[in-house]
Amino acid sequence: MPSPPPTVENGDKFQHFFAYAILAFFAFRLKPGLLRVWLFAAGMGVTVELAQSLTSWRSFDVLDMVANGLGALIGLLVCRILIASGVKFL
Repeated sequence: MPSPPPTVENGDKFQHFFAYAILAFFAFRLKPGLLRVWLFAAGMGVTVELAQSLTSWRSFDVLDMVANGLGALIGLLVCRILIASGVKFL
């Protein structure tokens, strides 16, 4: 039986970052407005973390909220750069 792949310390932060980058990227395509979309995505990340603190099987982590907010910001910036460079989306 093969051994599991090595884990990266705080590797879930990368998952949070990329998930919120993708969320913000597509949310901006649906409803443009950098601040509005960032507040939506970052607010959702904060809400999810606060909700997790109310359960016994999940945990609250400030660094997850940071990763969510930064991911959303980068997703928005990538979307804006692509739009400014003339890339056409579906």
